[in-house]
Amino acid sequence: MKEQLIDTAERLFLKYGLRSVSIDDICNELHISKKTFYQYFRQKEQLVKAMLDRICEKKATAAPSYGENDNVVDVVLEQGMKFASKQSLVDRHIAFMYDLKKYYPDLMQGFVDRHNAIDRRNLTVLLNTGIGQGMVRKELNIPLITYTLSGMTSLMLDVKVEGITLSEKTKFGIDAFLRMVCSEEGLKRYEMKKAEKITL
Repeated sequence: MKEQLIDTAERLFLKYGLRSVSIDDICNELHISKKTFYQYFRQKEQLVKAMLDRICEKKATAAPSYGENDNVVDVVLEQGMKFASKQSLVDRHIAFMYDLKKYYPDLMQGFVDRHNAIDRRNLTVLLNTGIGQGMVRKELNIPLITYTLSGMTSLMLDVKVEGITLSEKTKFGIDAFLRMVCSEEGLKRYEMKKAEKITL
């Protein structure tokens, strides 16, 4: 039942926002009493934390979406294309994060810190793979790059500019990232992919 509560909460929170979904809504969805709910969670905030913890755990244990022999430039472009196609999903997540920041700021900060740490770890693996392939510059200060990029990504998603789509933001971010980290060979690969129009 605890997992069902977290599943239902995640679905409703992401669809309607944290503020709009009550404990009653979650109980009604599962056809259970509030007494049953309180056997697992003392309050709504505890449920929100359990949901955020599970999101981070899933992200931390997820296998890489690319193989060891995949060119990292291609990987970055392909992942960027997938992300850019999810405008409506990202909009819902941004609304959820807005509510989280407003009503549960401590939970928000803890979640962002964990999420960014996982992103930095994954990016470190990607960059080291790229160095081994000759696609990424060997002299990079990887810790500095990963911290810079995690902050840049968060800022880019948080800031809404009239008329600027998620696809345009992603294209700008990917271009800046590849030009920042790629070796001469990596940039040649990027330019070749652009010429083939395998971009965002």
